[in-house]
Amino acid sequence: ALDTFVNGAYYKCRLSAAEMVDTFDQLRHDKEKQFYNNMLQALLHIIEEETSASGKRKRFSRNVIREDLKKPWGKEQEEVNCYAVTLDALLKDSASRYLKTYVKTKKNEKKERYQIVEEYRPSLFQLMVEELEETVFEYTEELLLEAINKFESPYDQPVAIIDKVKF
Repeated sequence: ALDTFVNGAYYKCRLSAAEMVDTFDQLRHDKEKQFYNNMLQALLHIIEEETSASGKRKRFSRNVIREDLKKPWGKEQEEVNCYAVTLDALLKDSASRYLKTYVKTKKNEKKERYQIVEEYRPSLFQLMVEELEETVFEYTEELLLEAINKFESPYDQPVAIIDKVKF
């Protein structure tokens, strides 16, 4: 339709210029929403994999990812399960880090102990990029932030997915 309107017999084109602009604008909006959704779904998949990992497969401790949160972000503002991730775990690769472990004492009490883990750990962002398909767009941290900020709740209510959480 656009080629006919611009280069051909424009009077035979069944769409007006305004209708074509609206159609292209809606298409751009739909593609942008799908692109952002793909990024967020890939990130969610990585976080779910990392929180369900155990033993040597576990790269992220509870110091950087929490899965025990509930927030009032449901359909009628009911509490739903949420993840909390530190910005460092989300955006920065790590060469060494503190890992909190628990040791049982003789009195069967839990005691926290910290140890330094000297191994490379990619950021959640990097893991997400590796999972996504290649596109003409470069995946950047700014693009992820834009996807997070433009996230639309399926329940037509504002959702603050950036929130303060104690770790």
